[in-house]
Amino acid sequence: MVTLADTLRAEPKRLSHFGDLAHSALLRRAPGLISFFGPNPHTELTTAVLFILTHSTPGPQDSGTQTPLSPRIDAAGAGALRALATEHVAYMPSDPALYLAAADALCEALRDSCADQPFQQVLAAEKALREACSLMATHAKSLEPTTTTATVVDVEQRNADIVVVRMVAQRPIAYLAGQQVQACPNITPGQWRRLAPALPSNDQGHVEFHLSKPSPVPRAGDTWTLGLASGNTALTGDQELLLIAEETGLASARAIILDLLQRGVTTRTHLFFGGTSPGRLYDLLGLWQLAGTSPWLSITPVYQEERDPWWLSPTEHCSCPRGLHLPQVGSLADVVPRFGSWEDRDVLIFATDHTINDVASAMRAAGTPGSHIRSLRTASG
Repeated sequence: MVTLADTLRAEPKRLSHFGDLAHSALLRRAPGLISFFGPNPHTELTTAVLFILTHSTPGPQDSGTQTPLSPRIDAAGAGALRALATEHVAYMPSDPALYLAAADALCEALRDSCADQPFQQVLAAEKALREACSLMATHAKSLEPTTTTATVVDVEQRNADIVVVRMVAQRPIAYLAGQQVQACPNITPGQWRRLAPALPSNDQGHVEFHLSKPSPVPRAGDTWTLGLASGNTALTGDQELLLIAEETGLASARAIILDLLQRGVTTRTHLFFGGTSPGRLYDLLGLWQLAGTSPWLSITPVYQEERDPWWLSPTEHCSCPRGLHLPQVGSLADVVPRFGSWEDRDVLIFATDHTINDVASAMRAAGTPGSHIRSLRTASG
C-alpha cells in the first residue's frame, strides 16, 4: 500500500514545498525548536518527518468512522525521538507545550502541501506526527532540567567592541572553571552560543560573560537561558600553569585564577593576555588587582600594535597599571616562546582557532611537550 511518505519521496517538488511550509509554520508556532534542525533546517525538517512516517505503523481503523486510530512508532523510531528530546532539554526548559505547538505546525504544513492526496493517508500521517511529538514531550518532561534562566543585572562597556555582562541565575550553574556553557539571550530565541563564565561556579548563581561585538547589546533586565557546560580545559591537578588568553578568551583564564584564589591554591601561574592593540586588553586593571594580592600570579600584556585605532574608545579598565610585567609587542605566537620552553607547565590556550594553532606550533618548536598543551576555542567576533 502506498503511503504519504512514499508520495513525498517520489515527488521532490511536493517535499520541498512541504519543507518551506513547515519551516514557516515552526517559526510562527515553535521558534525555540527551529535551531535544532542545523544550518539547513528546510532539508533536515523534511528528513525528520520522513523518518517519523517511515517508523510509524497506522493503527486499526475505527469501526464506525473507518478513520485510523493512533499509530504505533517502532522501537528504533521511539529511541531516536527520545534521544532528540534529551538533546533539546540540554539547551532549553522541558516545555511539553512546545512539542504540541510543533505538531500543530507540521500538521498544518502537511495538510496544505498534500491537500490533493487521499484523506485517510493525510490523516494517518498527521496522527503519526502528533504521536511522535507527544512521545518527545512526555520524555522531555521526565528529565531533570539542565537549563536555567538568568537575569542581566549589569552591563559594562570596556571598549567599542567588548562588553562585560553580569547576571544572576535562578539556580547555580554546574561547570568547572575554564569551561564554557551554552547560552542563549531570550531576545534572540534559538541562537545558542558557547560562552566562558569569567567567575567560578558559585551557590549564588552569579555569572559573568565577556562578549565581543554582541548584537543586540545586552541590557539590564534581559533574561538569558543557560545550559550545559563543555570543554577539556578545566584543571586536573595542582601543576604549575601557563595560561594564554586572546582578548575575550580571558574569561576562562580569569575563572581559573579566581578558582585558585578561592581554594587557597598557590600554584605558580603565568598569564599572557594578548590583543591586537593596548585598548583591547579590556581587563588589565582587574588583573593588576588580582596580581597585587597573589604573589604566585604573574601577568604579561601582549599586543601586536602599539597604537589603538581612533574608534576603539578604551576605558580605564584597559590601562596598563604599574606592577605588571612590561608589555610585549608582537603576536602571542612570537612572544610566548621568548620566555622559554615552559616544559614544566600545564599550558591552557583560550583563543581563536588561528591563534591556537600558531601558538601551539610555536611552543612545540620551542620545546614544549605537545601533551602539555590544551586549548578551548573562543569566538572571533
